[in-house]
Amino acid sequence: MPDALSKTTPIWIAVMNRLLFPDIKISHQLHTPTTVIPPSEHSQMEARLDDFVEQLKAGHLYTIITSPTNISYQSLSTSTWNTSRPLSQNLSTPSG
Repeated sequence: MPDALSKTTPIWIAVMNRLLFPDIKISHQLHTPTTVIPPSEHSQMEARLDDFVEQLKAGHLYTIITSPTNISYQSLSTSTWNTSRPLSQNLSTPSG
């Protein structure tokens, strides 16, 4: 899995959720794929999140997102479906 998906994207999601939704604590967690990121590296990444939030606050780059973000990892070897949202929101319907 590329670093962009296993590291960068989860960091951005956790940082933006902390910045934009300070009262929704459950959205502040860093979610990395456990099959790719060892616990020690996850801890190192997590330790930097608050600093990233402070850097973004200084730049005011956070004014347009209106709801928390989450990440779900899927691969050819997994058969689970993201059940954190209603099924209708997981399916994209063709327009036309």
